[in-house]
Amino acid sequence: MNPKMQDRRRQPSAFHRLIGWSILLLTFSSYRILFSLTGNSGKNKRYSKFQLYKAEFLPREERAESIRVTEQKPAQPKPRKESLSKDITISQQQHLMQSPITKPLDTSYSKCGIIFFYHIACTGGSSINRWLGKEKDYNDNVTYWTKWGRHDGVQDGFIRGMDEQVDGLQTDEWKIVHVHGYSFFPNTSEPLLYRWRNEVESRGCRFFVTTMLRDAVGHTISQSKGMLNPNLTASEWMAHLNPENATDRGVWNTQIDYLLYNRGPRNEFNATKKEKVTRAIQLLTRHFDLVGYSNYDYFMDVILSVTGWDRIPMKHANSFNGELRYTQKELEMVKRLTEENGDVMFIDAVKHLYYGYLNYLF
Repeated sequence: MNPKMQDRRRQPSAFHRLIGWSILLLTFSSYRILFSLTGNSGKNKRYSKFQLYKAEFLPREERAESIRVTEQKPAQPKPRKESLSKDITISQQQHLMQSPITKPLDTSYSKCGIIFFYHIACTGGSSINRWLGKEKDYNDNVTYWTKWGRHDGVQDGFIRGMDEQVDGLQTDEWKIVHVHGYSFFPNTSEPLLYRWRNEVESRGCRFFVTTMLRDAVGHTISQSKGMLNPNLTASEWMAHLNPENATDRGVWNTQIDYLLYNRGPRNEFNATKKEKVTRAIQLLTRHFDLVGYSNYDYFMDVILSVTGWDRIPMKHANSFNGELRYTQKELEMVKRLTEENGDVMFIDAVKHLYYGYLNYLF
């Protein structure tokens, strides 16, 4: 063999030298990575994936404090639950304690008392009011009284007249009191309901407070028939229900607003939707004996059971024979503003408390 060729084979080429250095570099890097992982494994075990996930979404200035607290307070073993059935019972008890309790509906007969009918517009109240008036005509020792109007100042006259009705109540008679526009503002005049009840019941008579409600959106649509007379657009008719107009007095009232404020100053303290619903339910559960929900036969049955009156039929009154037309956009606005005002939540709460609506969820 040629000696020059033999020497050339023994000397590594540049390519072989590059491969060799690459292998050395990779080997060195592997040892560094392995050393890093084993050296830090004890520290990493202090944090669970969930802890690191929470730390990632904390504000930046809170992350260090969160991790430091985690290091100082190692996780403690969770106490064992005694039984699933007990947990469910506790949950139900907490729900019941937080829910308002309705007045027990006493349908027993009484020989005397006052039917205090709080008439909310467009709930079938005109039919009920006329029926009560007919019952007065068909039964002995029954009187009917009302005082309402379409302007401020009516409540003062109503209170004076109501005081006279209570003072003059005999122990063998029933009185019907019809409460409607501007006559009584429950949110601010609640103490009078306590006083009148105490005075009537102190004579052994009944102070029976009642009202009728209906579907929230259906009520809003029913009220809108009134916008045809002043020739308002749907947006103008609904304007006071916009959240930015929460304290404005509109040309009409939703059910929750009528119950709280009647036709008087609306939401003077700028209460939130939840606060309004809570207050409305509070008034119902404290003072109202019968809260109807589009159930007029049931309403009549209860009134007749309490008073002992002879039964006469209730005829439909104050019907609307015109035509209401809404665009899809207008109908969506009606639904949205009715919900934002608290009426949908209010009616759902009424149906749940008084008629077992969605009870299976609790």
